[in-house]
Amino acid sequence: MKKSRQKSFTILESIIALGIFALIVLIIQFAIQYIKKEKQTTNTINFQRMLLQLEDPSRSYRWAQTKEGKIYLLSIGKRNQKINFRLKNHSLQLTTSDGGTMPIVSQVKDFELEQLNEKIYLSLYFDSGEYYESNLLLEKYENEEK
Repeated sequence: MKKSRQKSFTILESIIALGIFALIVLIIQFAIQYIKKEKQTTNTINFQRMLLQLEDPSRSYRWAQTKEGKIYLLSIGKRNQKINFRLKNHSLQLTTSDGGTMPIVSQVKDFELEQLNEKIYLSLYFDSGEYYESNLLLEKYENEEK
């Protein structure tokens, strides 16, 4: 009588396959951690660039507030052009009274502007869950026509 031999994996082949699978999972885990760290670094850099843009002396921005408490900027160099903040399609933008738009930072979930002790505080909430805040080093607009 002939013995029928079933084909199957040996224990050694199974251990090698599990080792390869574990190695692949480990590589993927490190790649995900690296990508998250890079995204955080990118958001930090974008936030700092945005602050530099807003506080650039050549733009001559001053801040003011409506009677309702809404904060906006005035470009002193451009005939006191009124500039508002707006969030559209996950991009924080500056919009002018002339209809112009300038995106200043992307991947933003929400933002807050608040006035406290004659200073403006800007808080950004990124899509990734990160949160940044800073006071803007801008002077308050004082109307000389008083």
